[in-house]
Amino acid sequence: MNVTKINLPLKSIVLNKGQIEGLPKNARHITERQFELLLKSIHEDPDMLELRPVITIRLQDKYVLIAGEQRFRAAKKLMLKVIPSLVLPEGTEAKKLRAIAIKDNHTNGVWDWDEIANAWDLSEVLNFGVELPFIDKVPPEGKEKEPKPSKMITCPHCGETFAADDKVDKGRTKKRS
Repeated sequence: MNVTKINLPLKSIVLNKGQIEGLPKNARHITERQFELLLKSIHEDPDMLELRPVITIRLQDKYVLIAGEQRFRAAKKLMLKVIPSLVLPEGTEAKKLRAIAIKDNHTNGVWDWDEIANAWDLSEVLNFGVELPFIDKVPPEGKEKEPKPSKMITCPHCGETFAADDKVDKGRTKKRS
């Protein structure tokens, strides 16, 4: 396949809304949090767009986005003027376009979360745009996450009050008579 890599003006690119016969509109979306991470990642390291350009195909006087919609949206939000693009040859079959759209959005492999948690700097990994399933919400840089208030429980047997997340001293447990 003869693909051309060029920097396309963002205004010359249109989203895939199904305007190419045989190619349904983009069906992949990301969460607001994922989009924020993507924005931050591109802002801090725009060279990554060179390494992972969007994929387009020319249709009349515009370029239809085949893959990389979220990178494109982030580039627009960051007010970039151009974005690196791989331009597919005109006449590329719809079946091939569908395959590219799905394969670009399908991530293979699984993360070794233990390795990530123990060997990597988690704030760095988060700043790279990776969502960590074992972290609820990461506080903005420079701010500590506020601890959640503990739920207080009163023991119906002895009347002692303690935090629900406290470890129970088994030696102090009273047996019911």
